[in-house]
Amino acid sequence: MSSFSAYEYIIIFVIVLIAARRLYSGVNGTKFSLFRVFRLPVLYIALTVIFILTSAVNKFFYYMLTVSIALFFILFVVGLAYSKDMEFFEKGEKLYYKRKPYIMIIWMVTFLVRVVLEIEASNLIYAIYTVNVLMALSTGLITGEAINTYKSHKNYIERVKNPKTM
Repeated sequence: MSSFSAYEYIIIFVIVLIAARRLYSGVNGTKFSLFRVFRLPVLYIALTVIFILTSAVNKFFYYMLTVSIALFFILFVVGLAYSKDMEFFEKGEKLYYKRKPYIMIIWMVTFLVRVVLEIEASNLIYAIYTVNVLMALSTGLITGEAINTYKSHKNYIERVKNPKTM
């Protein structure tokens, strides 16, 4: 087993800082915009498709592809179920929303495991396939969350426009 180089530790440290910032802003509030809500899911969908299509095709590839698709849809449903009724609030003139911590924690763990696998075992075909499956898992989760964020935003706007219907 090889150990990380100083460069790899720096990369992991920067990635942990990015993940911690996402967690902090998600829990304390993120400015709302449709672009902000759907940017990450669209990026993850594109990356998942690219990672899977660039994987070596062998007998195990089809198994990985099937598992990836299944996990995407299963975690999509989990993302829908655990991210209902986001909290929206205003700071000054800007609209913010708070994400549910479960989704962010699951995303962060899969993200960090993927990064470590990509750095430490990038030449092992099974590690590459594991990264692809983790990417599909994360993609399903955040896509489901994004859809619920959009729905919760519509509900919030409706409540603001018609406060008597509450």
